[in-house]
This record gives sequence, C-alpha cells and structure tokens, in this order.
Amino acid sequence: MDYPTWVEGGNVWNFGLSHIPAPTIPIPDTTALPYGNEQWYSAQLSHRTEAGHPSGPSPIPTQKSKQRRRKETCARAPRKVSPSEEKWKLAIGTIKELYLQENYTLEEIMEIMQFVYHFHATTDQTNPWQLLEDRCYGASILIKTSSYGKAEVSLTQFFEGLQQVANIQGPSILVKFWRICLELRGLDGMNPRLRAVSRFLTMLQKEFSEHHGMEHPLFHLATMLGQVSPEDFKDTLRIGYVKTIKELQGMIGNENAIALHMWSVYFRYWDTQDLQKEVFFAKFQYLLSHFSKNCRDRQSKTLTAIYYYYIYAAYYICEQPVLAQGMARYMLEDMGPLGPNPHWTF
Repeated sequence: MDYPTWVEGGNVWNFGLSHIPAPTIPIPDTTALPYGNEQWYSAQLSHRTEAGHPSGPSPIPTQKSKQRRRKETCARAPRKVSPSEEKWKLAIGTIKELYLQENYTLEEIMEIMQFVYHFHATTDQTNPWQLLEDRCYGASILIKTSSYGKAEVSLTQFFEGLQQVANIQGPSILVKFWRICLELRGLDGMNPRLRAVSRFLTMLQKEFSEHHGMEHPLFHLATMLGQVSPEDFKDTLRIGYVKTIKELQGMIGNENAIALHMWSVYFRYWDTQDLQKEVFFAKFQYLLSHFSKNCRDRQSKTLTAIYYYYIYAAYYICEQPVLAQGMARYMLEDMGPLGPNPHWTF
C-alpha cells in the first residue's frame, strides 16, 4: 500500500516510507526554534535538490509577509506583552527539576512524553488532562453550531473535572495546559460572559495552592497568567508555549512525537511565514516510518498518536487536505477492525 502524495506548486512530493531514509533527516540544535533559521533550511533544501528532490518554496519571506509582520509588530509595540523573564523562569524554567522532585526518572519522563505502548487508565496521567481538553474543544464546537445548552453542560463537566485532576502531576500537564488556555480563550471570544479563562486560572490557583503550596511552579504559572490583560493573553500564551516546548525538548529531544506535534499546534495558531513546510513535514514522515516498521501492535496508542499527528500537520500546517484525508483512510486500513471498548483520545 502506497502512502498518499503531497502536491506542492506543480511538484509531486512522494512521502512513502522508503523515500526519506533516516540519514537524510537532519537534527537541528534543540535550543533553536524549528523555523526562522534560513541558513539551516537553505542547506537542507540544497541537499534535497542535489538528491533529486524539488527545491520547494523559497525560505525568504515575501514582501507581503514582511509588511504583515511589520504591521503586527507595530500593533504590539506599545504594550509589554509578556511577564518578566524572571517570572517565566520561575514558572517554566523549573519544570525539569519539578518532575525529578516528584520521583520521575528521565526514562519515565521520556516514556510518558512518547506515549506508552500498553495503556492503563489507572496509571496513565495524560488521560485526565486530555479529557479536560476534549471538554473544551467540545464546548467550542457546540457553541459554533448554536447548541448553547449542550455547550454549557460540556463546560460544566470541564470545571467539575478540573477540581478532580488538578492535583495530578506529570510532564504531560503543560502539553495540555496551553491547548486548554487557547480553547477557553476562544470560548470567551464567542461569549465573553463565560469568563472561562479567568475561572480556569482562578480554580487552578486554588487547587495548586491547596495540594502543592504557593511556592509550586504551576501555582506561579496560573497566577502569572491571571494577571495578563485579555488583549495580551494570546501573545503571552505564544511566549509560554515556545518556552515550554524548548524546555521539553531539552528533556526528550526535538525529534520526539509530542514535541513535533506541539510545534504543529504552535504553527496552527501563530506565525508560519518562515516555516519550510516540506522540511518540517519530513520529520513526521521519518517518525512514522520508524514506528511503523518497529511496531507489531497496529492499534497501539503510540502508532495511533503518530498517525494523528501526521494527519494534523498535513491538514493544518501544510494545508494539504487531500493528503490528510488519504492518510486517514490509510491509517484505518492499516489498523484494521477495532477491538472492544476503545478509548483513544488526543
């Protein structure tokens, strides 16, 4: 079975498993963002051209994108968007130490962040926070379809669930935390009377202080974000999200599935103008190739997640809906009939 192809500017990009072997996928500096490094991307595009691949779009921003960036920068200039660097370090810079304090070994952190093959609901700490994110997403969809009563029920279930899981710690909390903030911000945009973001951060402050004390980094993070004005909130989330990704990359590497997916979410909500999509997408291709070849359980949580991340990047980042739909069909064929009581959630 052949993978779908990506058509870009008249060129056909065949991302079959055998087309991009591991040696051709570079590993950039983990301290750098995976975009904006024109020298690095130019080198990769030159390498691909020499290997017989099309060169793809130019890494140099267009005049239109420069004008848009200048306009956005000028619009943000009068305000101090982000809290101080000292506050960021207090809230996010201690993530690694925090989870080592909680008796997580580095190997356990990597296992959690890469997902585990054998999923047990009683021990997996990603699931409760993921369910909270699902509630937010569900409420957003329901409001958009004018199902306000059902949306209110979903949001009520979210806040009830938050009280129950706020004391559960794990490296995956901050993976979901920023997505929840973005979803709740969207809800407030559709109905400001909900005050969803304010309620969320206030409840987190209360729960974190009661269970972990007021010196806990997550308490500081919730408190700090609660002091940001609504006009500056999304920009502040952007800064916090990038800092979180870079901190996690220092722990699990920048080729990890969850780290790459977090960058996909970042590029979906924020700037993609300097992103070389084919280079970024090739990382997902290599990741899928690696796990697909070594995974005997075709319905494993790990492989399912990587398929989903691949499809997400194709649809939202690379703007290739046909490729995303083709890969979704391929995933279902590869996985085969589902067993009883599946409860995947991403």
